[in-house]
Amino acid sequence: GGDGEEAEGGVPQYVGFMSTLWWRHAWRLLSLYAPERLLLGTALLCLLLSVPLSALSAVVIGRLFNNFYYPYAPDSSRGHLREYCVAILGIYSLSCALEGAYTALVFVSGEKMASRTRRKLFHALLRQDMSFFDKVKSDSLVHTIRSDVQVIVRSTGAHLFHGIHCILNVILCLSVMFIISWKLSLVVLSLAPICVLVINVQRHFTNKLAADRRDCLGRAGAHMWESLLGMRLVRSFAAEDAQVEDYRACIADVHDLSFQSGLLDSTSKSAVTLTVQFAIVLMLYVGGIVVLSRQIEVGYLVTFVILSILQISSLGQLPKLVSQFKSALSSSSRIFELLDKIPEMNTKATQVIDDLQGHIQFDLVSFAYASHPNRSVISGLSLSIEARSTVAIVGARGSGKSSIVNLIQRMYDASEGAVLLDGLDIRGLDVTWLRENVGVVLEDPVIFCVSIAQNIAYTLDSATQSQVEAAARFSLVHDLIQTFPDGYQALVGDRGVRLTASQKLQVALARAVLAHPRVLLLDETISGLDASTAEAVMDNLLASPSQRTTVFLTAHPESVSKVPRVITLQGGGGKG
Repeated sequence: GGDGEEAEGGVPQYVGFMSTLWWRHAWRLLSLYAPERLLLGTALLCLLLSVPLSALSAVVIGRLFNNFYYPYAPDSSRGHLREYCVAILGIYSLSCALEGAYTALVFVSGEKMASRTRRKLFHALLRQDMSFFDKVKSDSLVHTIRSDVQVIVRSTGAHLFHGIHCILNVILCLSVMFIISWKLSLVVLSLAPICVLVINVQRHFTNKLAADRRDCLGRAGAHMWESLLGMRLVRSFAAEDAQVEDYRACIADVHDLSFQSGLLDSTSKSAVTLTVQFAIVLMLYVGGIVVLSRQIEVGYLVTFVILSILQISSLGQLPKLVSQFKSALSSSSRIFELLDKIPEMNTKATQVIDDLQGHIQFDLVSFAYASHPNRSVISGLSLSIEARSTVAIVGARGSGKSSIVNLIQRMYDASEGAVLLDGLDIRGLDVTWLRENVGVVLEDPVIFCVSIAQNIAYTLDSATQSQVEAAARFSLVHDLIQTFPDGYQALVGDRGVRLTASQKLQVALARAVLAHPRVLLLDETISGLDASTAEAVMDNLLASPSQRTTVFLTAHPESVSKVPRVITLQGGGGKG
């Protein structure tokens, strides 16, 4: 093989195990188990001890046949029969105990590695820039953490050890077989490739159909998920029947592929069984000739047949195990890509402002998202928001209001110019401290599938119930919460499905206020509230202007008519 090539998405395509890249990547993959090396070393020792037991049991069974096959065997041999049977049972018991031990050790090691790797992956994802999440779908990241790690555990744990077991079995069985009869061994060696070929042809077509079936099931599942997620739209267009027909078509494809898979599976299994049985019959025929010519005893022929079956079975499983290890390499490449990714934004600054006032300045700031680097959202923006003042920034959709929020929170860095807080460039401030002191209520707030109290007190474990309720009263959501049977402990459902859009904003505002930020950014918060609530919430926000710097961002000037200062965004710049 040569060096690995990069496929789309940065996934290496391994062209052969002779590749340096292949071995380097395989070594790094296995090094994930480094903390479990003692457990795995013990498991490997159990495996090495268990391998000879299969061959030993075959030899003992052969000796048993030699002693009791002949009709003139003395009656005293019956005692030895019991001894042989006890010996065989003891070998089987020891073999099962050793295999059970190494299987358990490998399982524990795999779960430890999986938990550690998932934690590292999640930590690596959380430290990435927002621009990374703009370019990568969140479901693919979840798939990497959940499924790719599981593929590695399965393929480098039980399957890898099983592969080692199979390889050692083949070597040991062949060695003993050649000792018994080199002629019979050559017959087996000539038949083994045919058996393995038939097994792998069957596996190839079965896997292809299984992959097609998984794709169809995936499409059917995605269709169902989208239909349920967009149930309001489906109902609005009375499209239930059309959705059912589309789903029926997807399921029909799954049915056809399942039928083909079942037919192929039954046919190919019969072919594989027939091929293996033909090999055994041929072996018995040739072996019978060898026994009749008194070249070997019948017991050795029995041993030989047992070892041959073990050897062919082990050989047949190796290609599948190699394929699974390659899958683990492919999955690990995606994992290592995430673990190795260094955020473009420098977040190592440690400076904080001891007495933060909340004076915000934009000094000739220009900004474009990494996904569209040639399309500036903000161009040469300069503005100043005095400390502890209340200001509204008004602009049409796409004028850069949300980008201003992102820049102040330092979710992104400005392409040109600087964003200043109390006269200091925010790029020189501790980013965790900055975000703790800049509260944000987004136009489409995130509501977690936990209780209302937990949503309001998000990350604030020290918040008391009275503090949570005070924040809820500030955003006028307290009375609503009291209508729930469980009050503040009521679960709001997936993404806050039990709350209206306005109520989600109120919960998000309570969450932001509870953290006591020195700067509060409200992106379309007032305009998103119900008319009966918006004015009262605005009055609460305007009633305590000296506590914080409050910035409203909206496309609806009428919603901020009470705000003393309004800045209008025009073409990426601002005035007011």
